[in-house]
Amino acid sequence: MYNFYNFYNLYGCGIPLNDGLKLHYWCTLEQILTSMFKYGLLPKGLDKKYIEHTLIRFGCACIVKIESDYFVGVPAIQPPLDNYGVGTEIVVTTYNGMHKIKGTLGVNAVLIWNNTEFTGDFIISWYAKMFKEIDISMEANVFNSRLHPIPVARNSKIKSAIDNIFKSIKGETKNNDTYSILSDTAFAEEINGTASKIDVLNLTDVKDVDKLQYLSKFHDDLLRRFCTLYGQAMQTTGKMAQQTVEEIQGYDSFSMIIPSNRLEERQKGIAEFNRIFGENVTVEYNEAWQDSLFKKEVISNETGDNDED
Repeated sequence: MYNFYNFYNLYGCGIPLNDGLKLHYWCTLEQILTSMFKYGLLPKGLDKKYIEHTLIRFGCACIVKIESDYFVGVPAIQPPLDNYGVGTEIVVTTYNGMHKIKGTLGVNAVLIWNNTEFTGDFIISWYAKMFKEIDISMEANVFNSRLHPIPVARNSKIKSAIDNIFKSIKGETKNNDTYSILSDTAFAEEINGTASKIDVLNLTDVKDVDKLQYLSKFHDDLLRRFCTLYGQAMQTTGKMAQQTVEEIQGYDSFSMIIPSNRLEERQKGIAEFNRIFGENVTVEYNEAWQDSLFKKEVISNETGDNDED
């Protein structure tokens, strides 16, 4: 039976259903990438999300027209092929996996590439895996922080006294009044030093919970690394020591290389689509990327003005 999860399995994700945390991060990161561009004047039968999902997961999408209907899917280029391994005859598999539609490039079919490397954004899988591992480590640290030292009682009477005190602290005893012990108990001797000190079993170091801050920072750094790679250069609260303004701006410029490459390939494909089918579809950066690019240009211009002064 075809269902929503099969969509992820059949179309490039391949994450097991029981690996929900990794699948969550895959979907979250893919949402960031699918929001990078906006399409205008798409004709009936075409949907931005299916175009972008195909490009992100496979590196190439094919739009084919049969009679008055458009379809987008994963292309398989058929022979004969030219010297660059490209042919004109293609077969497009629909998203439900039920139909294979034949087409001819330049006649009733158009290829759109994700980038000039002809690849999908496969790095998403690695980032999803790392975010998953960070969350698992954080959860383990939180759990281990509960494992306080356990007193080791020499006999059942001392054990009972210790248990009652812990129950009282937790509010589990009647009237919550077990805040003291009889002076003639063996436990009292343990406390006042007339007997050997109570031994404790340290299952873990509760101070390890301090490491959560480092895991949290690594999570933020990893997200910043991903976003910077795709055009959203997230800055920390302050620049690192010995890091110049020019270096920060250089990082901003670097962050637009991949988005610019992805936009150019989409615009080429859409231009060919419009030429063949007489449509007027547009593709451009979404608002978040437009704002980011505008801010980079403003900062660059301001820096240039300061240099002239």
